[in-house]
Amino acid sequence: NQCSACASVTGSGFNIITGSTIASSCAHSNSLYGFNVGDRSTVLGCTASFNGTAGIHANLLSTVRQCTCVNNGVFGIISDNNGWATISENNCSFNGLLVYFGTPTQGAGICVTNSPGCRVEANTVNLNYVGLVVQTNLHAFVLRNSAQGNVSTSYSIGAGNSWGPIVNVTASGDISGVANANHPAANFIH
Repeated sequence: NQCSACASVTGSGFNIITGSTIASSCAHSNSLYGFNVGDRSTVLGCTASFNGTAGIHANLLSTVRQCTCVNNGVFGIISDNNGWATISENNCSFNGLLVYFGTPTQGAGICVTNSPGCRVEANTVNLNYVGLVVQTNLHAFVLRNSAQGNVSTSYSIGAGNSWGPIVNVTASGDISGVANANHPAANFIH
């Protein structure tokens, strides 16, 4: 814990083995992932920035919580292997916009693909190419997220998943009169 890993030109900053926890650490400017998280592992309160593919790569039954993932080449956080990850209370901003290692990207703050049963809750996804992407038919649960200023769209959630209502409150002032703004699982665009 409280470690840093930067400038790996051939791989990830941290390769977290199965059943481990890493906390309060940072990964910067690695060619693949900042944190490559093993099955049943936890990343807590870490920072991942300027990594080539993703800030954090979450695997089977992993937890990513209270992390900051900014300015990564394609994704802030990606769960694309096995599933049932919990991704909560993270700040994922400015991802998928960089011309990183010479290739323009169109990524996302958070992306869930080929990874069933994930829970994506209470994250902030601002100023990414896409805020939050969930592939169809994954039975993911998406709630209480907040998005603003994403280039393409804030939420791209395919059928076969469950999510709280997506409520646009952009420049609404007092949101108490906006339909579904008081819904306990609402996902907001502001």
